[in-house]
Amino acid sequence: MVDLAINSILQSAIVNEMEGSGTGSMAFDSASHNLDEYAKGSAHTAAMLGDAVLPTQTFSVLKSMVRSWWTDHARARAKPRAGIAPELVVNHFWRWLSSSSSAMYDPALQRFLHGLMRKVYLQLLSEFKRLGAQVVYADFGRLFLLTSKPDAGSAYAFAQYLVTAANAQPLFQDISFQITQFWNYLAWMDIANFGGVKVAAEFASTSNASDECTITMDWNIQAYLPPGIQHYFEAQVGNFIWAMYSAKQKSSDGRTPLKMIHDLNMPTDGTVAPPTQLSKAKVKELVAAQSSVSQQLTRKLLQVVSKIRKRQALASTEPEEAELMAFPALPGAILTPSNPSLEFVKTICAVFGLASELKIEVQILKRNLLDLCSIREFSEEAAFRNPCQPLILPMVICGQCFSHRDVDLCRDPDRLPIVDPASKGRIISPPRRQSWACTVSALIRA
Repeated sequence: MVDLAINSILQSAIVNEMEGSGTGSMAFDSASHNLDEYAKGSAHTAAMLGDAVLPTQTFSVLKSMVRSWWTDHARARAKPRAGIAPELVVNHFWRWLSSSSSAMYDPALQRFLHGLMRKVYLQLLSEFKRLGAQVVYADFGRLFLLTSKPDAGSAYAFAQYLVTAANAQPLFQDISFQITQFWNYLAWMDIANFGGVKVAAEFASTSNASDECTITMDWNIQAYLPPGIQHYFEAQVGNFIWAMYSAKQKSSDGRTPLKMIHDLNMPTDGTVAPPTQLSKAKVKELVAAQSSVSQQLTRKLLQVVSKIRKRQALASTEPEEAELMAFPALPGAILTPSNPSLEFVKTICAVFGLASELKIEVQILKRNLLDLCSIREFSEEAAFRNPCQPLILPMVICGQCFSHRDVDLCRDPDRLPIVDPASKGRIISPPRRQSWACTVSALIRA
């Protein structure tokens, strides 16, 4: 998602109207002056948004300048030979406005525009919710949405509809969206910990999209386990994700589910009572998922934890094994664990617990695994805590292009050592890069 800053300036009058503040740049004026101040010229009308105070003349000049840039940018798109200057000024606008080394930088203007962008973005999220999508994660550069569609093919069509419907609204007409990834199943903990069955965007619209899916693993909590057991975590979480996805696939009849109207007499407040019974397909999926966790996955994890405990005992006599079972010292670590098998059990059960409909089965699984570790189920040491404290640096701009995003200095995967799963923790490579760079600049350097 790009051009949010440009869109927020061009459509600022609509934001004012929605807030009941009037129209035009003068709508932000909340200053009061007497007649003598106006006569002497000492009263300067100011636009206020939160703690940002900005002269309305400054915002008017900025808006007219941005509108001129945007018009030239549209003409350059229609005529590729018109030059790249219009594209550069539009793409780098927010970068110039936010960088303290830029001649365009003004703290009040930057705070004012950031608040305006936030208002527009919140309206955009509300629009997506109104159209039937649920927001999983959102920032100014990325947006994760959950749909009710059964597969990537129907989700692709729904995503195209969302983009078209959003751009049809005057408030969002200048925002550019790019659909990049689809997941048939996604286990989500936070932006640094998620995994699922992914379908690339180029295959999502094809008829054989289900044959082009792959399991992706992006778990920051895995990096804080000992190198010798990280491959166990990756394998078992992959088994869990595939089991949940298979249960969903087997229960589906291949048709798009229709939404039932449970009560035609809707209440006046607009709320609808939730259904009291699950559909047959959902019940079948739930039974299959419960069976996978309580039988196959439980059996495998009991064997894995037993192996880890044996290796843990062996580490006290063999230096090589002790090195593999040692906890890594990584940036952001806030815990000092000493029991590899216990940390493995807590971490794997925290991931399985993301499936809220399987809480009972996961709780029983955790109890059995903790018994192997001689730990009580409700003891303080059995509770899971994220081992990494995030340290987010907002609005980091790439040095070679206009891309920017919030960078977590402690959880960025490019800054963590890479453990080769095939070597079972024996081969550890250094981080990919010492500083963040976008995909474009990484390709240029390569």
